[in-house]
Amino acid sequence: MTAPSDETAYTMPSRPILGKAYGVGSMGPRSIRKGVSSLTTPLNSTKEGESRTYVWPPTGESFPSVTTILSTLNKPALVNWAARQAATYAVKERQRLMFMDKAAAIEEIATTHKRVTDLSSDVGTHVHECIDSVIAQMDPPNPWPEHMRHFEAWRNVYKPEFIMSEATVYNRSVCYAGTFDILARIGDVMTLIDVKTGKNIYPEVALQLAAYANGEFYGAHDKVHDTWCEMKLPKIEAAGVLHLRMTGWRYMSADIGPEVFQAFRHINEAWRWSAYGSHNVLGAKGLLQ
Repeated sequence: MTAPSDETAYTMPSRPILGKAYGVGSMGPRSIRKGVSSLTTPLNSTKEGESRTYVWPPTGESFPSVTTILSTLNKPALVNWAARQAATYAVKERQRLMFMDKAAAIEEIATTHKRVTDLSSDVGTHVHECIDSVIAQMDPPNPWPEHMRHFEAWRNVYKPEFIMSEATVYNRSVCYAGTFDILARIGDVMTLIDVKTGKNIYPEVALQLAAYANGEFYGAHDKVHDTWCEMKLPKIEAAGVLHLRMTGWRYMSADIGPEVFQAFRHINEAWRWSAYGSHNVLGAKGLLQ
């Protein structure tokens, strides 16, 4: 099918990144094969703190994840949100916190945003597992969240032909890796789709999708012979964001053109400097005189 024409929602210097959202409701890799087990953690990845790293098994090459690279971006709204979460919790629990050890009370207040984030992440992970079970034609996990009713509504409108899901792409030239949610053909257009379950959609998702779309290969695992193959990605012509909430859904296009990918590459350079180069740019601190 042909999606309605887009309107600018967020902009790069000369082109819209996210299109207008289209949906129904109150909010106004896995190739297709039956019986493949679901994934909750990307294959060949490890996480240390907030940083995720992928390893390509045949060579041992290491790649920072796309989301780790994008964490370099300043997110002032996130800082304000975390502060508000902490303040709200402190006021709500003030009677109980008064009788706690001071250090323990401060730690509990300061980590409020992490508990809220973890809860939201659990919801998102479960929704992704449910979607993956639909695409891979597996027995569904329990419980079946309300989000999935809206996923089916989106399917009825856009009629995607699923190609694969949860596939990890690698790019040696730029040095990154990441796992995308869905690759599907919508109409005659090969489309990369990212599923979000949080409250808002931010323009950084276009950077994320542009990075996935420019992967040089995706990894395929032959479980019988325990071997890995570098598989060429199909030519990706478009990208979209499927926003699923308990109350409804919306779908919007995302720009993955050269300007957006170039922006991702600049952010990658900034991340590499922060992770490696920043440690060697200053001499010995010495003592104040």
